[in-house]
Amino acid sequence: MNSAHFETVLGHTFKQPGLLIEALTHSSAVAGASKAGAAPKVRRRWNERLEFLGDAVLSVSISTRLFGRAEQFKEGELSKIRAALVNESFLAAIARRIKLGEIIQLGRGERKAGMDNQDSILADALEAVLGAVYLDGGFDAARSVVDRLFQEELEGPLDLLIVRDFKTELQEIVQGLHKELPEYLVTGESGPSHARSFTVVVKILGIEFGRGSGGTKKSASQVAAHTALVKIQKVNEANL
Repeated sequence: MNSAHFETVLGHTFKQPGLLIEALTHSSAVAGASKAGAAPKVRRRWNERLEFLGDAVLSVSISTRLFGRAEQFKEGELSKIRAALVNESFLAAIARRIKLGEIIQLGRGERKAGMDNQDSILADALEAVLGAVYLDGGFDAARSVVDRLFQEELEGPLDLLIVRDFKTELQEIVQGLHKELPEYLVTGESGPSHARSFTVVVKILGIEFGRGSGGTKKSASQVAAHTALVKIQKVNEANL
């Protein structure tokens, strides 16, 4: 995927392309260039500072959307929902959804080790991209990108996010309906031993209801369970 296609996915075209390049550059890419003897005319930057800015932009954007929802959640509930939406596993899942790992600039060794699929690197890069959009187009542009990337989560049943143990919640629902337990299957595993990434599928009565990725089987299972809960909630609402 090239940068033009990625901008289409974001829904934002950069007036300052250098900001996007910086957002997608991991520190290992800069260190690798230095070790290789590269002598760029302009000092390359990596995405750490943009990540700091993007974290704040994301928090305000999500908070604004939550505040505007029809449900009257209490302050403590809003904080839990926001925390669930901006935690590392969820950000990494969204980064994978838009194939961000394909265009992150990493050092050769880090790329070979599969670190382009590591939760922390993906989450940090996503925040950096949001910081870059903010600097390039202002807060409205950044909030528009957040709305686009988080559309499924922001338009879904937010009360599910208050319940942090999604596996237990799903188990209770499935047992109540079918007298059976959800089945979790590890369908993918990649990366070095210090940065593993797992993909887990949850099935109900043999049918796939959710899929999730994470740095541990436990976190991947939680994401899969949440996806299944959202699907069940939407089916129930459609049948009302």
